[in-house]
Amino acid sequence: MKRLLITIHFAFQIEFVFRDAKQYWGMEDSMNIKKIPIHNWANLSTFMVNFPHGLRQNSDMNEMSILDLKAHYHGLKYVKEVFKLLPHLANEYLIQKVSIKIANLGAIHSRERVA
Repeated sequence: MKRLLITIHFAFQIEFVFRDAKQYWGMEDSMNIKKIPIHNWANLSTFMVNFPHGLRQNSDMNEMSILDLKAHYHGLKYVKEVFKLLPHLANEYLIQKVSIKIANLGAIHSRERVA
């Protein structure tokens, strides 16, 4: 009986990891039936769910959700790409100020209020 409860516990944990990977990262159901692709898919989904949690615990972003982290890093990427197109505007102060504003545009729990 105890072994059955442990098995059910781990099965639910795996289901929650897969659900979170699909919700936050857009991963689809694995339609593989071979051992290695299933193993790779399971490990990737576990990594995709656990990495943001570790990132939040080791930084000042612990109040941000996973969706906030995605919005933040997407925003930083967009700022870098814009300043690559406009190198004559790129000074350290402007890059930092614009990065903070743009990185918080899509966030639910932003670190700084965007007007």
